[in-house]
Amino acid sequence: MNFEDINTELFFDLPVLPNGYGHVNIVLGAKSATGEVIRGALDMLDNAQMPGKFIFSGGVIIQDKITAAAIRFNGLLGRLDTKHVDFQEMLINASESAYMQSLNSDVHEVAFVDDSSTNTGENFENIKDYIKTNKITSANIFTIEYHQKRALMTARKVLGDDIVLSVVPVSPWGINKNNWSKMIGLKQIVKGEYKKVSEEFRNNYIHQGYCVAVNIEEERKRVIKKIDQYSRIVKNIP
Repeated sequence: MNFEDINTELFFDLPVLPNGYGHVNIVLGAKSATGEVIRGALDMLDNAQMPGKFIFSGGVIIQDKITAAAIRFNGLLGRLDTKHVDFQEMLINASESAYMQSLNSDVHEVAFVDDSSTNTGENFENIKDYIKTNKITSANIFTIEYHQKRALMTARKVLGDDIVLSVVPVSPWGINKNNWSKMIGLKQIVKGEYKKVSEEFRNNYIHQGYCVAVNIEEERKRVIKKIDQYSRIVKNIP
């Protein structure tokens, strides 16, 4: 297990799916990352001038002591003071659902809030009925950068193959593929994520039944095809 292997396995770039009929943006860890993933998702779509419909999923603040200690040790808490989410408000707010719903605006529609999920499997189980009932055919999944592979693998297991999925990495607290190995504490967290998805380890999450294997290049082809289809529809609109 070395730096290159981990980066190759965990980090990848898929095109961002456009907003349109049957599309939604799913934000994982909406509460557990103290709002940073929400901020990243909104900022990306604001900058791209892509207003969208959102599902916010995740109902607990960071409770893992190792993660919290690593963030503080590396001096990363200051990055959370942003225009979209107030860090202290996210920490003390008694109702995650009410707070996430308050982010609804003329630009971005908060279509569904799941404020009870405590892990990735629950994220997708708790939004599965919404996806099916509303005939969602495509989704961008916004999640912490080193979590994107497992998020996609879990989504495929829970949501099946009928939906086109892209995973859009958000870099909370400035963590990314180029610097995670230099951060005390966070290095162990990213290595632990690698063990969950890599075939190198017999007890990975695929073998435990939490997710399924995915082919990133095949997923990329599906995303590109969906974007092409959407572009043709837009061109034909008078």
